[in-house]
Amino acid sequence: MKTRQMLVVCLLLLIVLIFGAGYASQLEADRIYALRKGVAIFEKNHLWGLMDSAGNIVLPAQYSEISWYGKVLRISKGKLAGIVDSTGRVIAEAEWDEIYGSITDQTTYTVKRGNKYGLISESGYIISEPQWDHIRSFQEGYAVVQRDRLYGYIDTSGRVMIEPQYVSAASFSEGLACVQVDDNVYQVIDHKGEVVFTASDYVAVRTAWPCLAMASRWVG
Repeated sequence: MKTRQMLVVCLLLLIVLIFGAGYASQLEADRIYALRKGVAIFEKNHLWGLMDSAGNIVLPAQYSEISWYGKVLRISKGKLAGIVDSTGRVIAEAEWDEIYGSITDQTTYTVKRGNKYGLISESGYIISEPQWDHIRSFQEGYAVVQRDRLYGYIDTSGRVMIEPQYVSAASFSEGLACVQVDDNVYQVIDHKGEVVFTASDYVAVRTAWPCLAMASRWVG
């Protein structure tokens, strides 16, 4: 029992020497959260920043909020949001009204300014300036976008591949997507926007193209 207690004490001392001394030497933080991916979120004077395992500041305490968002961190300055990676590199400055993306596939992020949406890449490159009333994440290299109540598709470069013209639209699956042209007109289109099937209701589409039954998430 004494041996086990001694081991615990030694381990605690080692942790203090490795981490505690490093933190104290760099800053006096009000709060420090647990390490994750080699960095810790800390608070100083009611502002938040990032430090590494040695206590080195990798992102100064200048944000009103920092929180993990999948493999990156969401930063806030007042009501404006941005994103940084675990090294403290700013992917998107805290200048957007909103920013979000898929936690499982963070290759693009949707940004919002005013009432319009756009897209940025994981490197911070603006794929599409905020100009859309609605935008979806990419599926098979295409994202559903909306303008003036009509839906179309853009590619990963932000180029409009299929002009907004549909009452509603779904993401692509196996090279196909289901769109609604009118109240009683549904179509299955390919990546070029060419019609490969037309039906009077969505049930007929699902029957003819089972691959679209689960993959097609409607917008509109």
